Amino acid sequence: MEESAIYRLGICASLAVLLLVVLEVSLRFLTKAPSIRQNREDNNPADALRHAGDVVATFLIAGTVADMCTKGESLTSDLWHSALFGLVAQVLFLVCSRAQTRFFLAQRLAGEVERGNPAAGVAAAAHSVATGILAANAVAGDDLHDLGTSLVFFVLGQVALLGIVALFRMLTVYDDSEEILGENMAASISYAGVTVAVAVLVGRASEGDFTTWGESLVGFAQVVAYAPLLYVVRQFVVGSVVLGSAPALRGGPLDRAIAGRNVGLAALEAATYLGTALLVNRLP
Repeated sequence: MEESAIYRLGICASLAVLLLVVLEVSLRFLTKAPSIRQNREDNNPADALRHAGDVVATFLIAGTVADMCTKGESLTSDLWHSALFGLVAQVLFLVCSRAQTRFFLAQRLAGEVERGNPAAGVAAAAHSVATGILAANAVAGDDLHDLGTSLVFFVLGQVALLGIVALFRMLTVYDDSEEILGENMAASISYAGVTVAVAVLVGRASEGDFTTWGESLVGFAQVVAYAPLLYVVRQFVVGSVVLGSAPALRGGPLDRAIAGRNVGLAALEAATYLGTALLVNRLP
């Protein structure tokens, strides 16, 4: 292993430890929900799932931010920039992930997580991972000007995520919120898959070097334009090719299976969303 790789790994590990401490402190003192340590005694599966999403998001932020902020010219400078952008990304992730769950699944979701509803825990974890992806890809740079630009694209990413997921939910004939609050794990897995997949697409749109506002915004829009592929995958690839049903613009056998709590098909649906998003990310 090259020295530069070891150096980067050290910066990344240091930032990950810092952000995990911030996560624990934030959960314990700034929210009413139990922290990761406190949940060990409570043994709440829904909270444990949400915390798992929080931890995944934290590592995504640490790895991406440390890699983009590490220049190798000065240890102090690399640590300072990584810590600054990492803390900003972590705060944005914590605030926005909680706000997203309330926006999409109503304020009752928090109560359902506390009650131990595992379907609500999966949905909350998906929003944590999705917001972590956006924060990791958008928030980085060399100075306060770069930080300001990063925040603009993070906000754009949040708006795109909220809008696309909201439109996508209109495809289902069942009510995602009611199904998840009713402990339908199949509906929660389906919902989690599309949420994270959209975040992967939007996250790619937010990354990259800033050139001009015009070019950067056009590039952002071009990547986000791939989002309708998820609709094609759901209605035609899964619904028609995999399940062998007649093509449908809305609803179909997949909706009936999810409403009927078919976890296996829900996992297949979620996997195709993520696979499509990862495939698009491989495109030049």
